[in-house]
Amino acid sequence: MNDEMKTMARDFFGYGRWDTPYWFIGPEPAGDNHAQRAAAFKKLEHDGLCDCKEFHDEIKVDWSNKPQKTWNRLMLLLKSFLGEEWKKEFCDNGDESQSLLSYQRSRWGSGSREGNTCVIELRGLNTKGNDAYRTICAAELPVRIARINEKLKTSQEKPKLVVMYGKSEERSWRQIAEFKPLLDNPLRRDSTTFVFAYHPNARGVTGNYWLKESYWTDLGIKAREASNES
Repeated sequence: MNDEMKTMARDFFGYGRWDTPYWFIGPEPAGDNHAQRAAAFKKLEHDGLCDCKEFHDEIKVDWSNKPQKTWNRLMLLLKSFLGEEWKKEFCDNGDESQSLLSYQRSRWGSGSREGNTCVIELRGLNTKGNDAYRTICAAELPVRIARINEKLKTSQEKPKLVVMYGKSEERSWRQIAEFKPLLDNPLRRDSTTFVFAYHPNARGVTGNYWLKESYWTDLGIKAREASNES
């Protein structure tokens, strides 16, 4: 494994800014274009994060005209948490009415001051089918969890919402939140509401109800109620 991949495994956390009100934490990034991703990260990163659009432009992946399934379902949760009625428009805090696709294109995981999401991963590499990547990511995982936990605690404004998705990662979510999260049962701790959800694209269980839009909008409503901001 070369140094660039080791750097990604240790330092690449995802997209956006740490000082945002809405966090989404997944198991690991998708995609196997590792060399392109490493080059983009080296060019664009700031404190382990990149601007989502700039990063994908750099690796020649265009999400400007089609919804990314994982992100789209997470945005549905956020939309619902913010109290928006179920419709095709995403009204961000009353400032601008825009479609989910427009929000994905312009503000999801944005590194600009207009961005309001931190979209990060437990692991810095896609480990699927790669034993070497799996080994190095396993070794780095405790350090990465500690860093996420530190960022969560030291943010000037504590995140209002932290969504952790991926049922198999319960142990890691427990270490980040510092309590045992319950699947599909949002819980507020201090000023932050934590949500533990299925992965938006998880398969293999009868029903797969979390693949439906209603699962994510309902979970956003539950999170809003738990936050006492409804």
